[in-house]
Amino acid sequence: MLATMVMGLGAPSAELRIAMASAVLSDEVPERELELERACDAMFDEALDRLMRLKAAERRISLEERSRFHQAKASRDAAKQCNNWCSGE
Repeated sequence: MLATMVMGLGAPSAELRIAMASAVLSDEVPERELELERACDAMFDEALDRLMRLKAAERRISLEERSRFHQAKASRDAAKQCNNWCSGE
């Protein structure tokens, strides 16, 4: 549209604008949008399922096991920091 106005041809007719719009807005566009929405929904459902499995696993772990894990992780992190400092990184 802009090119026709720049070239001095004037604004395109209503029929031309409808033809241009129908070329862009075919039946494929809504189908592609629906497919994209389905794919996004599937990814969201999968992420939600993973979260639910993690939460269920977390409930099965006792408080004592959790604190033991965090203490072990803290000591591993401290050892890693010491190794990094000693090696000059």
